[in-house]
Amino acid sequence: MNDKEKERYINRILSGSIRCKLEGKAVYISMSSFTDKLEGNEIYSECLSEAELNGVFTEDQVISEMISAGLWSHEEDRQMESLPEQLEDLKVGLFKSDGNDKLQEGIRKKLKEKKDEFYSLVQKRSDFTKHTSSGLSETIESQYLLYTSVVDRSGNFLFDGENFWDEDLKIIDSIYSQYISSFIREADLREIARTDPWRSIWNASKSENSLFGVPASRLNKDQKALVNWSRFYDSVNESPEAPADRVIKDDDMLDGWVISQSRKREKDKFRRDMEEKANKHSGAGEIGIPVGSDRMARQVDDLNNPMAKRKIEGIKKTTRELREAGRTTSIDEQKIGVVKREIQMQAVQESRKGGK
Repeated sequence: MNDKEKERYINRILSGSIRCKLEGKAVYISMSSFTDKLEGNEIYSECLSEAELNGVFTEDQVISEMISAGLWSHEEDRQMESLPEQLEDLKVGLFKSDGNDKLQEGIRKKLKEKKDEFYSLVQKRSDFTKHTSSGLSETIESQYLLYTSVVDRSGNFLFDGENFWDEDLKIIDSIYSQYISSFIREADLREIARTDPWRSIWNASKSENSLFGVPASRLNKDQKALVNWSRFYDSVNESPEAPADRVIKDDDMLDGWVISQSRKREKDKFRRDMEEKANKHSGAGEIGIPVGSDRMARQVDDLNNPMAKRKIEGIKKTTRELREAGRTTSIDEQKIGVVKREIQMQAVQESRKGGK
């Protein structure tokens, strides 16, 4: 993004409006009034009820029909569910491989593939679900709110909500399509939030306690997003473990740093919680911790020391051997080799202590 594009985006966000054209004339989409928002909520509810009465499919019904027709699958559902965590893992890997250009190149390639896969699935699913009873109702609500928010250069509203249902559909569609095409990409918002001239404006606003000249409830989508990203970069820069500037400038690497920090805090908290539980059962040789997910299972496994991990692997190995031999899987732990060796070592250590 060059300086002129950045300046245009900043001015647009500061103005709180989006410039578009109707019949060759420049008009602006501003913020909806609270009354219009309330009316939009009612329109959504009425449209939803009417759509369902007329047999328009719900999202669940559409997905079911897509699966029956071979246009969607349960496997794609599972992929959509698992890909966000895969993307997080790749971003963490990208951050931790900082300095290894060859490794980073491979991770970036894999990350792009997974991003493309995820966005493709999201787009494929939304192409169908936007025609559901809720999807259609949301579109009509959005069109109403945009229609009632159009103003001229002086800020005068051009359309009355009461005329919405009688309005020429070409006008409504034109407003809606121009609004949709005006979305600012997240990557651009992040670049704006971390660089000048916005950083200077943002820092000055902290002493003036004024930025957009309206209460938070009147901020539009882009204004809220820019404020949130600006605070995000403040938090990163103020962290005692703040990463290098090259990491901060790289969205994926910075995401990896944030995820790493979050996982570290989560792991530390999990360890403290487990230590508290362990203290309550201090006389036990081992503590069994029930897990409800693969991620929690990994967290529990991380708490084990190297010897405990070797013991677990030994138990798994013996279990596999017994299963392959067709024997019972009910195992006396003390008969397992790796456990017997540990018990013997403990006995030797105890005898040495007694001999001192």
